[in-house]
Amino acid sequence: MFRLRESIPAAVLAIFLAAVVLTAAGCPASPPEKTDSKVSVVFGSNVDPAKKAASDAQSLQEKCEEVPDVYSSLTVTVTDLSVDYAGVDPPSGGEVENIPLLSEPVEVDIFHLDETGLSKVLNSVELPAGYYTALHVSFENPRLLVQLAGQDILFDLQITAQGSLTINTTFQLPENDCVLLVDFGGIHLSLDGQGALILTPNITVEILESGTSIEAEGTIKSVNTDNQTLVLDIGLVNAKVDYSAAGIYLPTDTYTPSGTEADLVTGAEVTVAGVIGSDGVIQANTITISSS
Repeated sequence: MFRLRESIPAAVLAIFLAAVVLTAAGCPASPPEKTDSKVSVVFGSNVDPAKKAASDAQSLQEKCEEVPDVYSSLTVTVTDLSVDYAGVDPPSGGEVENIPLLSEPVEVDIFHLDETGLSKVLNSVELPAGYYTALHVSFENPRLLVQLAGQDILFDLQITAQGSLTINTTFQLPENDCVLLVDFGGIHLSLDGQGALILTPNITVEILESGTSIEAEGTIKSVNTDNQTLVLDIGLVNAKVDYSAAGIYLPTDTYTPSGTEADLVTGAEVTVAGVIGSDGVIQANTITISSS
């Protein structure tokens, strides 16, 4: 039988008994640690302008009295993009943390994304791995350029919900680096009672490990000829580009690239098309130089 000596102070006895109770009951588990993941945020689209010409023919015919010959571009300015972070555990309806993904507006031509089969790099950010419950996106200045009877006509559009949309969707970011694809998967044009063209988008979110085709426009900030990489200033962030396998197009080139590594100089404005890896590095297939 275990007996305590009378000389043990009461305070020491209380600490000893508390330790016994905690040992028997088990200490509460520590909350999971948050780890950050480097996320390349890209904007994509599978909107087919030819199909839009068929699906929205009635609305545009009412607006301009005949169906346009060509849908040239559908351009929007993305003014805000953010996600709601719920934590490392599956969401249960508790509080969330809103995390912005953009630091300044970005202009995107939705039709151009579809025609090239590429996505546009919006940003590269550090986000906590775990569960997210919503994407918030705001647009401004939507405009549609069409060709009608041989002339270019620009329509100013309106967007449903005053241009601020919330996509309630649960997705999980892994602990390793990844790509967050904001996909402009579908749009619809309609006429309201005042004759204004209303743009209704259908946006989805997809997490990709690697291999996403992208397009990035910007200015060459630096070139490392030893490992055949360059740093591209795309306005919001600097993107690292591996050009070792890229065809380099000069402003005068059409079908065949004639440029060399020597044409990739600091300050040159270029368009890079290629594949973005999970590490955020763009493996360039082509680099088109627009000015130097």
